[in-house]
Amino acid sequence: MKTVGPNIVVAGATGRATLYAAYALLERLGCRWCFPGKYGEVIPKRSTLKFAPLNQIEKPAFSYRTFMHHAFVTEETADWIDWMAKNRMNCFLVTLYPAKGYKGQLYSEFKQTPGLLEAIQKRGMLIEAGHHASYVWTPPKEFYEKKPEFFALVNGKRGLVAIEGPRAQLCFSNEELAELTAERIITFSRANPEADIISLYTNDGYGYCECEACKAIGSKTDAYMLYINRVAERVYKVLPDKRISFLSYSHASAPPERLKVFGKNTLCTIATWPPPKVNRLKGWLASGVKEVALYEYYMGSYSDRSFPWACPKAIDDELKTIHKLGLAGVASQCELDNWTAYAVNYWVFARLIWNPTLPLEDVLADYYGHYYAEAAGPMQAYFEYLESMGRFSYSWNVVEEKKIRCNLNIPEKKIRKLDELLSVGEKAAAGKAVRARIRRDRICIDYLKLAWTREDAARKATKLLAAAQLPDAVEQLQRGVKVGRACLEHLQRYRNERV
Repeated sequence: MKTVGPNIVVAGATGRATLYAAYALLERLGCRWCFPGKYGEVIPKRSTLKFAPLNQIEKPAFSYRTFMHHAFVTEETADWIDWMAKNRMNCFLVTLYPAKGYKGQLYSEFKQTPGLLEAIQKRGMLIEAGHHASYVWTPPKEFYEKKPEFFALVNGKRGLVAIEGPRAQLCFSNEELAELTAERIITFSRANPEADIISLYTNDGYGYCECEACKAIGSKTDAYMLYINRVAERVYKVLPDKRISFLSYSHASAPPERLKVFGKNTLCTIATWPPPKVNRLKGWLASGVKEVALYEYYMGSYSDRSFPWACPKAIDDELKTIHKLGLAGVASQCELDNWTAYAVNYWVFARLIWNPTLPLEDVLADYYGHYYAEAAGPMQAYFEYLESMGRFSYSWNVVEEKKIRCNLNIPEKKIRKLDELLSVGEKAAAGKAVRARIRRDRICIDYLKLAWTREDAARKATKLLAAAQLPDAVEQLQRGVKVGRACLEHLQRYRNERV
């Protein structure tokens, strides 16, 4: 952005970069996009636009700024894509595996949903297709009978009957399997040229192959890397611009011990399960892979049950650490339907993955000041207390290299304190828009309170049963059932409000 005489020049190295520059210019005028859709827009009304002399060049600290959309796609997903572009995210990861309730692959449903592909393409954003999708390329229904050797040998058995059903892995040492996978990726890529990255994550589970050929390669990661290398090299020869991503995860989380990764077109995404110690990150950076990124859960996961969670400090610490190490970026798993529960995390992540040197207090002040306006102070106090309570599930911190657990077994006084702080924010809200935003936070906390009460009843009933106090135990169980029903009704009532 640069002033040239009476004009302002807004330009970028690509169309997407120019779009980012235009949004950055609007931000200088006070515009913010804090939440997908009109509901989250902050657009000030001004009769005169004034600019100080401009001469600003920005370059993102991370090239891979990704959301993995872990939910059904709808036309509303276009709002999310629009928010991503306005907040300078650049990649949308869409799953390839079949989703419950869908007849085909989720990616095909994504393409068939009106407006979504167009929304991504006109903003120049990247698309990654895949996730835990090993069986998409070699479906067991197609190959298990005729090619059982494609599937992992576990406890003397191959494939689906071995362990964990569809979570079991492939036989990564099988060269024919790798050739077939590469050919199918090439075919898919030609039919879907908009997909910039194809992810070859392992299946979401264990069941790694125990055959002699796999064991002879080395570690489980080495066997997985042999498969990745064969596929990536074959794809590179035909489609050199297509990137292949893979996942450091589960039993294949450690860097390879014997093999070097094919480095022309590969992206290693390191899941924060198990917790990624800094040495693990450095090991992957030295593995030969072209790029290394994190796969995070800043916006919750299944075990979080959409309970509200704020972790700005953890995001700030982690992004500063991986930036110093030289990682390419982060893909964070998330869902549009529970945005409010993690709204402050979305904001902090988007801001800091563009520029992790920004002071966290400035990033948060910007969010509270624009989104909550006159209620900024009380709402900041509310979120700071929420952050101090931890995550109502599991969380990891790459800096401290430790696992932190915080479930619903917390003192009632903390739940009451959180509720009181939100009430202060509600009373401070004068404008219609701010009241509507805090109302969504209220829906989140009311859900948390109901869930806590249900769990409290279950805990008390368990203790009473152990003490053989049956009438009191039954009373607590009945209380838990009643509150559980109220919790389900609450979820049904507000399911379409993105909370």
